[in-house]
Amino acid sequence: MPTVAYYKQVFRRIRGILANKLDSKDLEKIMEEFENPLSLPVTSLDQDEVQTILDLTLVIDDEFDHIVPIPIPSVLKLWLEKTDRAIGSSNRNEASIRCKLNLLLIYAHDLVSSSKNKSARPLNIQTERTWAYTPVKWKGKRWVLSGRPDYGIWYGEEEDIDVNVIIMEAKKLSYGSMGVPQALAYMGKQRKDFGKSDTTVYGISTDSQSFTFLKLDNESQWSRKTFDIVGNDYGQVLGLLVYLMKKAASMSPVSSKHTSRHTAQGSGESGLIFDLEAVEDNMEDDDMDVE
Repeated sequence: MPTVAYYKQVFRRIRGILANKLDSKDLEKIMEEFENPLSLPVTSLDQDEVQTILDLTLVIDDEFDHIVPIPIPSVLKLWLEKTDRAIGSSNRNEASIRCKLNLLLIYAHDLVSSSKNKSARPLNIQTERTWAYTPVKWKGKRWVLSGRPDYGIWYGEEEDIDVNVIIMEAKKLSYGSMGVPQALAYMGKQRKDFGKSDTTVYGISTDSQSFTFLKLDNESQWSRKTFDIVGNDYGQVLGLLVYLMKKAASMSPVSSKHTSRHTAQGSGESGLIFDLEAVEDNMEDDDMDVE
């Protein structure tokens, strides 16, 4: 579903026509943008397709190589072992794998929350929230990327796509890297919608035994680093989660009272309640959107 910012740009261009600032070709282009774009689930795309659609380039980056592991605390180790015993020899599907991921995320969140400045913005973990993004062009058609990342880590008082800075995809055992295209698609489109100076976004694809950490920077360059786990030795993963959460908490969101309107996110299908008059009024006093 197109964002409010997207419609604002269209309205500005229409007003340009009324002021005789645009020619017929510009008018034709605007009319094309009002056509309903097709839905393109990110689960249907492979890594090369995501890179092409979002114009991303794979590079080598050593940021993750220098993160110091955090020894697994005894209480966390205990609950990881309890989880193993409870699951036993049951089939390790995505649902059972998330038992351990939940423990790791919650413990990392606790370490960060208990150590950060009390005046810092709250850090939050969201699960399975459906997202839809501003239309993209692919194979000669306009599409809206849609999907539901398993985890999103965001900061602030009110959730918005602009403040999600860590995306995680969980996959069944032995398929840890299979979520890379999905995570990259969420990261890439989100980064383009940020509207702030530091648009670095991080992602993770994992099956709880293999963790692929992703980074996408301001220049549309992305990198990856995989860590394999033996037993319950999650020290390196815990260190990286804490590092990324601290970095997320230190990033400043767009300072606009309209930030939360950039996209609509729902627990079911994404939707956008659109009020033409309200948007027209907002355009008069909102200078944050990119022309």
